[in-house]
Amino acid sequence: MENKKVLEVKELMEKDLIPSVNMNELNDLRIKYLGKSGLITELNSEIKNIPNEEKKDFGMAVNEIRNKFNEYYENKKNELD
Repeated sequence: MENKKVLEVKELMEKDLIPSVNMNELNDLRIKYLGKSGLITELNSEIKNIPNEEKKDFGMAVNEIRNKFNEYYENKKNELD
């Protein structure tokens, strides 16, 4: 079962990714999700608060979100260049 915070970030990310149309917006999204205080970065720091039996699933869910974001970012960046 996915953690509630993971699901919230996943849903928010899916809404945010659609409208980005220029490099500035795309970079703002990268900072929002992967920056020092980014949403995905915060999820990673939450792993220490997760019970041991749930850490593997939590980590996999966070990595899935990060990979999805990175894939979108790279595709969109190439499209805009």
